[in-house]
Amino acid sequence: FINDPRNYLFKKYFDVIQRFEPKYFIMENVSGLASMNGGKILREIKDLFQNDKNFKSGSYFIQTKIFETDKIGVPQKRKRFIIIGSKFPFNLDETILKIQEDERFQKFRIDNTLEDAISDLLIKDYSKYQDTQNYINTPSSSFQKEMRKDCNKLINHTLFNHTSMVLDRIKRIKPGKNWQSLKESKDIKSVH
Repeated sequence: FINDPRNYLFKKYFDVIQRFEPKYFIMENVSGLASMNGGKILREIKDLFQNDKNFKSGSYFIQTKIFETDKIGVPQKRKRFIIIGSKFPFNLDETILKIQEDERFQKFRIDNTLEDAISDLLIKDYSKYQDTQNYINTPSSSFQKEMRKDCNKLINHTLFNHTSMVLDRIKRIKPGKNWQSLKESKDIKSVH
């Protein structure tokens, strides 16, 4: 697993941050990144971004946190590891509290389901890719209305043409679980 090149995609991200040096950046990954390989990968990430020699205008202050996405308005029950870098010192927990107390955040505090989020993403022909298409349905949830705002076009959305076996598996996965919770998980060679 540690030899998987995807575990080092952060180096490409670092190249972009190093080139543009934004005031802030956010990285998101699986929660296991925090402890992967005894924390070696996380230490490597922090060392890259906290080293003054790597940046023209100074290094980054780094804060990390594991979020339960369904607690912050994301219609998905899973944990995600977030790394936030800032050119200025900051207290992440205080910042989160301020955001959660802001009335603009309140609309995201409801329990959004996957249906609330994506049931309006149906397209007429999923056999071919279409860069831009009209929505077929009107928004059916407050989440969809907020995400769309004044947009009436669906952009960069392609449905997979799943086999009936894959569709059956998807239907049997309970909220908060994944394909590994299925009885036949040991026999599944590919999740796609």
